[in-house]
Amino acid sequence: MLSVRKAKKEDFDTIMSIYGVAQEFMISTGNPNQWRRSHPAADLIMDDIEKGISHVIYDADGIHGVFALCEGEDPTYGYIEDGEWLNEDPYVTIHRIAGDQKVHGILSCAVEYCRAYSNSIRIDTHKDNKVMQHALAGNGFKRCGIIYLLNGDPRVAFQLEVPSMDISEDLISNVMKHLDNETAGGSMRMSVNFDESQKEESIVSHKCCHAYGNPATDTIAKLDMYSDLYLKDMEETE
Repeated sequence: MLSVRKAKKEDFDTIMSIYGVAQEFMISTGNPNQWRRSHPAADLIMDDIEKGISHVIYDADGIHGVFALCEGEDPTYGYIEDGEWLNEDPYVTIHRIAGDQKVHGILSCAVEYCRAYSNSIRIDTHKDNKVMQHALAGNGFKRCGIIYLLNGDPRVAFQLEVPSMDISEDLISNVMKHLDNETAGGSMRMSVNFDESQKEESIVSHKCCHAYGNPATDTIAKLDMYSDLYLKDMEETE
């Protein structure tokens, strides 16, 4: 099973090797000009690692993919032509994604991870990168138009909009039913430990809470609130 973690400096050589594989793959599939054999440069990747935006995708056999997860507004996305963004909601951007061609699902894994950070994900690619465009469409991304990199090169822009589900009476009812089951089983309190400083807990919490379509911190706060109210009701009826 593929997992994601932040890249470390000791991953640098493996990461650069993966980018080398990706460069050759692009060239062999009719996309020789996006990265050629020179992009992304080593200093850019080390900067990604030091900034904490570089992430690796791995399994028991090692690292198979890499991408940069960038939060906040991308400076190249302010102007778009031949279309428009799906919305102007806060978003995260996937940059410099690549795989070693040994496993499938690199993009899907990165997208699933990024959904924990935002319901809106943007990405761009070269017009000749038909493989990536096909993969993006398969992962639910919509073509939005053309943006321009800082050096003036055009790129095809895509966006994925993940619909949010508001907390509803049905969700509250389901939470209460779960609490009933927990209590019947001898557990007097259900809670979720979420600590941004604990990365593994953060990832697990985010993945669990996205089943509800809400940001992890919001969902966990509501779950704790519901459990507090439920236990208070129990105490008052005893």
